Amino acid sequence: MSTSAYAALFTLKNVDEATKAYLKRASATTSSGVDHVTWGDVKSNTSLFVSRLHRDLKLDYNLSPLRPIPIPKPNGKGMRVICVPTIRDRIVQRMLVQHLMTRPGAALIRNSVSYAFMSSVDDDKKGIHPAQNKALELRRKFPWAHKSDITSFFDNIPRKQVVDRTMQMFRQPSFRGLLQKTVACEVARVDPGTNRRVDQAGLRPGIGVRQGMPISPFLSNVILQRFDSGMAANGFHAVRYADDFIVFCESRDECLRVDNLARSLLNEQSFTLPALEPGSKTQIAEPEEAIEFLGLEIAKASDALGDYALCITPKQLAHIRDELGYFRDFDRLARDRVTLAAAVQGATNRIAGYRAAYTAASNVSQLIKVLNNEARESTRALFVKAFGEKAVSELSANKAMVLGIKEFPETKVASRRR
Repeated sequence: MSTSAYAALFTLKNVDEATKAYLKRASATTSSGVDHVTWGDVKSNTSLFVSRLHRDLKLDYNLSPLRPIPIPKPNGKGMRVICVPTIRDRIVQRMLVQHLMTRPGAALIRNSVSYAFMSSVDDDKKGIHPAQNKALELRRKFPWAHKSDITSFFDNIPRKQVVDRTMQMFRQPSFRGLLQKTVACEVARVDPGTNRRVDQAGLRPGIGVRQGMPISPFLSNVILQRFDSGMAANGFHAVRYADDFIVFCESRDECLRVDNLARSLLNEQSFTLPALEPGSKTQIAEPEEAIEFLGLEIAKASDALGDYALCITPKQLAHIRDELGYFRDFDRLARDRVTLAAAVQGATNRIAGYRAAYTAASNVSQLIKVLNNEARESTRALFVKAFGEKAVSELSANKAMVLGIKEFPETKVASRRR
């Protein structure tokens, strides 16, 4: 063991550096795992935490069960479960992923099709914005589009297959035992209500890789590498972001060939796609039709004949308004024990997140207008609920601006006289 890659990775120095890096990246609001150890606990006694983790890694390291947190799906239909590891396990998984991504096998998953869960390197840009921009670039050349996402992808990843494939790609046998234990992590059984939601979400013991673990996104790219290479080998112009993918073509017949190939490649690994039918997540779009990918529509631009643009849809704008509506609901904030200061900060953070997420959209100025208006309206609604309409209406302009109820006037820069 002393000469293995495992021992070389999990040295006391490396564990210490990884722990300190985690503390810088995380925050006091980060959820704890089943051991209830928080970010603050680790920060207050980092040296003890590191020494104990290093000791356990030298022995037969065992991962803890995952803490289940059910949250509503964005479409409002059902729940999905975020499975939260302990801080110890998060650090170990991050170290393992970072190490494997330095190995030659990483070149296989840093391919031209996959964009999710990887950092950009030199001219190889990865992430949601590069994926959106690549999709736009391809549609300008190939105007037909086939889009789909893999049905219950993470919940159906074959465990043995993903471990074997990782070992084949990265050739690091000393990590097999740790990887097997990580993939086998299950959610803890807690209270009856949470247990019921976990069961309803479709999590089945022994099957799938749980979302919420730092290693899960990495494993998703490993298991779909053959899908990526199959698409590229057949000359199809595909962009994949996790389990969502879109392929750009020159005709409907080519889109149908994409559909057949995608199903065949995924079926080899026990995955399925929704049926190609009206209302399905699997769609074929003609050149004049808009198609949504990663939250933005790729549609004909209104100001450029024959060109395409990335646009925020009216449906997405309405969804954003609904999401921000939480921060003006006094009763829900009280139920969730959210103070006024925390609500304002929460709304500010959410708005910043939306602006960053949709920066590639051609109509981002419309979104910014909506966000600014919603921020003011949410703040005003809270003050009205607390102090009454009359008190808020009688505020001076300066007070209203300072409280965030009214917009500050634009600053005009005076020109100097020559």
